[in-house]
Amino acid sequence: MNWIITSCIIVISSTGLYLTLRSIERYKTPLKIKSLAMFAAPLLPLLLFNIHNKTSLLLGIQDVIILFFTAIFFSWFANMASLRALEYSPNPWYPLIIGKSYVIYTTLFSIFLLWSEFSLFKILLIILIILFSTCVLLEKKNEKKRKSWSWLAPTIYTFFAWGNLALILAYLSQTGISASILNLYLLWFVTIFILWEIIFQKQSYTPKSRWEVYHIIAIGIFFIAFQQSMVYGYTVAPNPGYINAVNVWSIGLVTLFSVYLFGDHINLQKAIWIWWIMVCLVLLFL
Repeated sequence: MNWIITSCIIVISSTGLYLTLRSIERYKTPLKIKSLAMFAAPLLPLLLFNIHNKTSLLLGIQDVIILFFTAIFFSWFANMASLRALEYSPNPWYPLIIGKSYVIYTTLFSIFLLWSEFSLFKILLIILIILFSTCVLLEKKNEKKRKSWSWLAPTIYTFFAWGNLALILAYLSQTGISASILNLYLLWFVTIFILWEIIFQKQSYTPKSRWEVYHIIAIGIFFIAFQQSMVYGYTVAPNPGYINAVNVWSIGLVTLFSVYLFGDHINLQKAIWIWWIMVCLVLLFL
């Protein structure tokens, strides 16, 4: 499967994941339960998949250590930093825009660290995708001004954490480790951390309806497809930054579908920005 087909799966699964996370907000599902649904759901399918393909589940001690610390600092901590930034930011889109901009960091550093493809034209397209996505997200509202800049530090941490996560996974995949094994170890470590946090805080949870359960299952399914295709994309794409750019592009689709599913308003200007995002993505595939 080439990187363009993989990118299409990323767009579909990412859009479905964000929309489901938006829809489940009505049930006030605890954040840790949603996180557990994402990180724990792929474990059994990945395990069965690797056993079926007779893939060795053992990794070298050095690779296990790398994945362990990657899971702590670039996945678990990054997730908490992102949530803290969203909580303290005067506009929740600011941390998202800055955090998603790690695609530029990944694209440039992978050229020197991973000997990935260098294309000035495609780097320009990635920058345009980020700029157009920023135009889609920003709203002209009377925001409550805050003197505190406490959201900026966790946002910067998230930026570098997500960028380094992509680089490390791309590097490990180039050493011959399959995407399914990388995901199995990474998600297993993060799941352990989440479970430890739930147990330590003695957090209990009871679903409010069967539809909430359906949402949780859908989150797990979409995340399985998203996470596996993301890591696999790093192994087949000319530059891992292209895969991250596709992930950023899904913001446009989420915005469009939110109009019909949640009654969000979208004006002509936003529609034009989304159109240009689509054009840039098509050019990125060429």
